[in-house]
Amino acid sequence: MAANEIHEGDIGVEFEATITDGGAVDVSANTLMELWFKRPNGTALQKTAVFKTDGTDGIIKCTTVSGDLSSQGAWGIQAKIQLSGDTFHSDITNFTCHESYDAI
Repeated sequence: MAANEIHEGDIGVEFEATITDGGAVDVSANTLMELWFKRPNGTALQKTAVFKTDGTDGIIKCTTVSGDLSSQGAWGIQAKIQLSGDTFHSDITNFTCHESYDAI
C-alpha cells in the first residue's frame, strides 16, 4: 500500500472532512452529511458520509468503493451538511489521484 499517494482504482480509501467555524462544529444533530468529489473531467461524485466518532468533533468521513476513484488527475473534495434546516459547505480541498500501472 502506498504511504502517501491515492491511486486510480483504490478501494477502501477513507476521506475525512472537519466542519469548522472558528473551531470544530458539533455536527451530531445533522440531517444530511455528504462528501462531494469533483473528478478531473469536471463531473461530480456524491458520497454519503458518516461520523468519524460521534459528530461532536465535527469530523465526517466516507470510504471509497470500486469505481469511485475512476480516473487519474486533479480532484477536489467538499463536505455538505444540513444542520437545523440550514445547508453548509466546507472549503474545497484538492488531491491528486495517481495512475496505477495495472490501469494503463
